[in-house]
Amino acid sequence: MALSACALVLTLVAALQTQDSLWNRAVVLPPDTTVVEVRQGIEYKRTATGPLRMDVYRPRRRAGMLAAVVFVHGGPLLAGSSRDVRLARPYTSYGRLVASHELAAVTFSHRLAESMAVDSAAVDVRDALTYVVAHADSLGLDRNRLCIWGISRGGLVLSPAVKALGARLRCLVLYYAIVEPSLSADLGVPTPSTASLTTFVGSGAIFPATLVVRAGRDEPRGNAGLDRFALTAIRHGTNLDFLAYAEGMHAFDLLEDTPRTRQIIARTLDFIRWWMNNPDRRR
Repeated sequence: MALSACALVLTLVAALQTQDSLWNRAVVLPPDTTVVEVRQGIEYKRTATGPLRMDVYRPRRRAGMLAAVVFVHGGPLLAGSSRDVRLARPYTSYGRLVASHELAAVTFSHRLAESMAVDSAAVDVRDALTYVVAHADSLGLDRNRLCIWGISRGGLVLSPAVKALGARLRCLVLYYAIVEPSLSADLGVPTPSTASLTTFVGSGAIFPATLVVRAGRDEPRGNAGLDRFALTAIRHGTNLDFLAYAEGMHAFDLLEDTPRTRQIIARTLDFIRWWMNNPDRRR
């Protein structure tokens, strides 16, 4: 194996170990848990390996249909792990944080947790968002005011859902996301058959307002792909905000409790709230 390929394998192993260690790490900006209610274990889909479930977080005593932020996790976890990622502390804490800011949040598990089954995971993500739209009334969600918050390798599986939601998707947030499958061939893992976000935004399709958050100490090739996505989005007229944390590592929002981390999370919530109430007039 070429030296560069060995380095990439070591990078992936380190990333998987880091991701597994994050299971019990909460977002550094603590939510007010007293004002949040959670509806857990909603089955949105059944697969050959069992059901896939989601949780819905809402501000307590808040009536009506709420704009919703849907979190899309990355993966895979370490081999042999069959954890339900929606129950991981990063996602339970993020769900509560969003709900404590007068929005609803949806967390769910998909098959990227099990392996690099990116095509299956992309279908799961699309199906989860389709379920949210179809059952919005019973969930207390506004089906026309949705935001996707994609994290890490979750960026690889977003395109089908973004396309399916159309104008219902008010905004997209990408946290240190892998948006191009450029490492697939070197690592011997499947390349997604669906278009990458960069290809999709470059196609001229209407694309939601997007916030890109870049961790400067993240894997360089992943960051290069994120940069290409941002430049392509700008060239094609996407409303795009870009926050660069030069000293930040992958998962800095869980691992680095610094003023800059807290500022970025607060600005992310402000970005979401603004676009939920101010739709993109180019649609």
